[in-house]
Amino acid sequence: MIIQVKVRRGNRKPEKSGTTLTVYTEAERVNNQANLDVMKQIASFFGVAVSDVRLLSGKTRTRKTVEVNTQGD
Repeated sequence: MIIQVKVRRGNRKPEKSGTTLTVYTEAERVNNQANLDVMKQIASFFGVAVSDVRLLSGKTRTRKTVEVNTQGD
């Protein structure tokens, strides 16, 4: 499944609104720390492993396109 993700600063749980998932992080945007935190939160939200979440676009942006493998394949 491909989802659109909006990243915001803060310490709240992810919120789904329509086709967009808003993820909040306080991790620094250095050495990919914020992206890793976002990926972990997305994995937890969908109940999959972090390895089942793949960033398709938006590595340096607050809007990202992410693929989540919910099949476990």
